[in-house]
Amino acid sequence: MLVNQNKDTYNRKTDEYIVAYIDLLGVTNKIKSEDSQLAMNKLHNLYAFSVKLTRDVQIEENQDIQFKIFSDNIIIAKKLSNQIPQRTQEI
Repeated sequence: MLVNQNKDTYNRKTDEYIVAYIDLLGVTNKIKSEDSQLAMNKLHNLYAFSVKLTRDVQIEENQDIQFKIFSDNIIIAKKLSNQIPQRTQEI
């Protein structure tokens, strides 16, 4: 793999994923508002729900779904199969 036209010294591999990127708009403003405690509680509950959901969807055909949470963003990713019929079902 090349990174900026240079050989990648870590020899990273790439794969194809289907990705959902969720950006929670307005979180910074809510945190800065007078009712920031309520906003923080809601954000915490959303993150806790996402983590619980990760565990709940870990059935056999979905066990490679990954959830990543950072700041006010949630990323959901699933590696796609190389087999066209399987890939279509995954999508």
